Amino acid sequence: MMKIYQCNREQGVVLIVALIMVLIMAMAGMAAIRGSGLQEMMAGSMRDLNVRFQTAEAGLRYAESHVDFYVPFSQLPNFTANTSGFYQNLNLTGGTRSPVSTWTNDNWTTASWAAVASPAGWPADVANTRYVIEEVIIPVSLEAASTGSCLDQSCLDALEEGRVFRVSSYHTGNGASTNVFVQSLYKH
Repeated sequence: MMKIYQCNREQGVVLIVALIMVLIMAMAGMAAIRGSGLQEMMAGSMRDLNVRFQTAEAGLRYAESHVDFYVPFSQLPNFTANTSGFYQNLNLTGGTRSPVSTWTNDNWTTASWAAVASPAGWPADVANTRYVIEEVIIPVSLEAASTGSCLDQSCLDALEEGRVFRVSSYHTGNGASTNVFVQSLYKH
């Protein structure tokens, strides 16, 4: 009969390699968990910003409909009386207020500066939406030049002065990074 000899020279190399592989897999799993958490936070921030933008745009549309509601010009608010939210062009020098684009959060939330867009049936979150409507006076000659509609002085004399409104809306979110400002020009 033949004798079989076994070699017992194993020194645990397989165990060490297996432990290193488990460690590498654990690190990869931790990185994946950390990455998915970060992606979830970014998606939440993007959703919050999108909701704030839509709310500011709803305030903008509300303000535009407010101007459109007063169909006869005689029923529009007096833009020179500094009624809250209704001003003449604030970009002109010498005005009582600075241009809307330079306003801070404090300016927007001051009750005497901006009107609040809070129609019935809107969610309570919309109460943070403010708007300003500015009457922008456009000289007849500039309006005619922009459309190419007049060639002589008699044509310019027959034109009415344009009524253009710059409507601005501002919505403050829960955090400092979710404040949204939108603007549009509205011709009545």
